[in-house]
Amino acid sequence: GRSGRKKGKSSILRAFTIESELNNTSTLVSELRERTVQFCAIINLILNSWNEPPKARTLNLSTLVQQILSLIYQHGGVTASRAYNLLCSTGPFDSVSKNDFIELLQSLHANELITQDNTGLLFHGKRGEKLVNHYSFYAAFESEKEFRIVADTKTLGTLPVNSMVSVNDYIIFAGKAWIVKDIDMKSRVIYVSPQAVGEPPAFFSPGGRLHSEIRREMRRIYESSERVPYADATAMRLIEEGRSAYIANKLDTEDIVQSGAAVFLFSWLGDDVNEALGAIFRWSGFNVYLEGLCIIFSNTTKESVIACIQRLKRMRKPKLNILLEEAENLEKEKWDWALSRTLLEKTYESAYMDLAAAWDWLSLQTC
Repeated sequence: GRSGRKKGKSSILRAFTIESELNNTSTLVSELRERTVQFCAIINLILNSWNEPPKARTLNLSTLVQQILSLIYQHGGVTASRAYNLLCSTGPFDSVSKNDFIELLQSLHANELITQDNTGLLFHGKRGEKLVNHYSFYAAFESEKEFRIVADTKTLGTLPVNSMVSVNDYIIFAGKAWIVKDIDMKSRVIYVSPQAVGEPPAFFSPGGRLHSEIRREMRRIYESSERVPYADATAMRLIEEGRSAYIANKLDTEDIVQSGAAVFLFSWLGDDVNEALGAIFRWSGFNVYLEGLCIIFSNTTKESVIACIQRLKRMRKPKLNILLEEAENLEKEKWDWALSRTLLEKTYESAYMDLAAAWDWLSLQTC
């Protein structure tokens, strides 16, 4: 929480987090006390006056859909060229090319959001007319959608799914591991079967996405022996436990660690880079999960992961549509349902993935 925001008053920030009690079934992620160290990294960066830079070049096609519909409503109709000039050429959506804009209009037409008369004017389609005249149209965003988790015919519950998920991936729900058998995006249902795979992470996160600088600061904390001045006794004990696990697993010299049948890969980069790396490794044939610091490979060996990285270094970067071919839950924003598959993949990449940084990381690996 925050306090002391009045002039002349001191600001106070109190950070709380929950860590799991360690036992003989604890994962490496738990042993690293990641949440506590992450909080410390964020506070350190605040004290150093670091601010996370905005992602200014995202496509924001969902918002563009709303603006196209709004523009038609404002003027009673608009040509495609004028809409592109106002919204893209001289407007805020300058990352959108003419070809992508044309494909977007075609997708909106296919979804009955817009139509075009023989003079070239764009109007609201049957579905668009209904949606624009509903009060919910004015909100550019909507609350996070949840998926219903179903095993056989029994509904286990619901959860938000933030990372991409495909058939044969694993999730944790109700304290058990499940393998994804099918995904119904229209009804937002994930069909699962029980699976004994140890302790894979879940496909959802309680917080926002982290920038690479936070992960780099976390590593600096792990490798330091200094006391964190604002940490209380309990927090400091957890930090020391995390540092001990970091050293015990040789993370000061290695980025890939074997633990039982799982392999933990540490890029020490942000969630957008890890998301891209996860897609690359799935495309390479691995079952992988993203959990905070780690990209986790199930039922494989460290040697297999290293061999894969060496193969990738000799290859060309794969195309986006190939990497996301099996991904189902790419719809994140209000109007994403109205995008073509190609545009959906592009907007997902621009907001949630950094393929260039991921490929650079792979090319620099010497393992």
